[in-house]
Amino acid sequence: MSDKEFQVFLTLDDQDLTGKLVLAGKDTLLTVHAKDPIVKLPEYVECICQDGQKASLLNCLSFGGGRSMYHKEVIYRAQAFPHIVVLGPHHCTADESSVASFSFHLSDAEQLFFHLEPWIQGDHYEFSDDQQSYTQTFSFTEPSVIFEAVSAVGKVSAYHAPSFTGPSMSGFSAENRVMVSIESGRPISINELIELIYKFKYFSEVCSGRPQSIDNISFVSSEQADEGHPVILDLIISHSEDDSGQDRYASGYDMLAAPCLDRSDFEALVISWFNEDDYRRRVALSRFSSNLKSDNHYDSNRLVSAASLFEWFDSSRKVEVPENIVSFIEQTKATLLALPESDMQNRFLNMLGNAGSETLQLKIRRQLEGVLSVLDGYDSFDKRKAEQVIAYAVKCRNALVHGVRDRKVGRVLEAHQIFLIETLEVLFACLCLHTAGWSIRRQDDRHLRGSTRYCGFLHEFNTRAEQLFADADR
Repeated sequence: MSDKEFQVFLTLDDQDLTGKLVLAGKDTLLTVHAKDPIVKLPEYVECICQDGQKASLLNCLSFGGGRSMYHKEVIYRAQAFPHIVVLGPHHCTADESSVASFSFHLSDAEQLFFHLEPWIQGDHYEFSDDQQSYTQTFSFTEPSVIFEAVSAVGKVSAYHAPSFTGPSMSGFSAENRVMVSIESGRPISINELIELIYKFKYFSEVCSGRPQSIDNISFVSSEQADEGHPVILDLIISHSEDDSGQDRYASGYDMLAAPCLDRSDFEALVISWFNEDDYRRRVALSRFSSNLKSDNHYDSNRLVSAASLFEWFDSSRKVEVPENIVSFIEQTKATLLALPESDMQNRFLNMLGNAGSETLQLKIRRQLEGVLSVLDGYDSFDKRKAEQVIAYAVKCRNALVHGVRDRKVGRVLEAHQIFLIETLEVLFACLCLHTAGWSIRRQDDRHLRGSTRYCGFLHEFNTRAEQLFADADR
């Protein structure tokens, strides 16, 4: 997003103040000037821009005040970082139910809905006695709405939003963007709007295996204008991240899930995704999103984080513990409790308390049982090899966390850390879609020929796994 600056006017503690609002992503900043000292700005600030728009600054983080001299007069200032900025004809707060529907754009939206591309290319040839001329024509086709699914949160749809420039002396150009829209059956708050946007963002990241940037957010207010026309406001998330300028995928065929693979299944998947509301899974998806933002940095922290995705995705189950082990645990607890209280004592008590829970390796294997059975249908993916790779990934993760490793773990980490991370992250993405009802299995193996993350991983899995086993057994 290009930086935008607004001269703003506001009233604070009965003072009429002026200031400047700069919209610049994570560097968004409100600076206010006053003749009297300002201790700090509130969390919610209402401004009026010089062009007449009303700006609502939500969840502001104030930096305190300062002062400077201007023509021998002391000018006080205060600054704040607003997490959310709303621009439009009226003010609104984060908690009031002021949103009837909203739309936004994700960086891979055009690729996700690739098979519904509206630009139809036509070739036209003209012949004459001495030469041949060739022209290309493009046309935009209706309907604009290309996808709809009705879920528990309302109607989720995607539509074309073409823009045109010209005609002029430099020519004529046209560009199309695919926007995602959610229309709730009731007015919702801006906080709920943000939550739904990130829910679809995580869905797109799972489908594509790439970080997604969010832009062009706007919403229709639940308040109507005097003439009955809808009131549209723009919303800017200040901390919305970029996708690091990565190359776009060619189409939805490069993704795990897309309408071009199976439209009816994709609609059912979207419905199931929005019907699910589980705190643990939201945390796991948030961490998965953070991993994707690491781009090509596959360090030890990312390996530990990739393994913890399965810890958060589903709670542990109890396992049967032999009676002699139970007796030993109880005796050890009694011995520890007799000692003076300390951090080390609490740590060991926590470890003993988890003795009846699944190990991380068992937990991952249980969660991925159905996924691995489906992926085993590919010629280039073997379920037993996948289970062995997961075992090595967990062993390396434990070595990094606890600081104990043998030579075999050291060799595997040195040569195959990227492969271990990709295995955990790709299988986690498959798990998310599989639990939401997606079959994962494609009707053919054409997508395995691509060089994108999912395509390359599935196509090369057995080869890379065999190389890992060979290096580990050296």
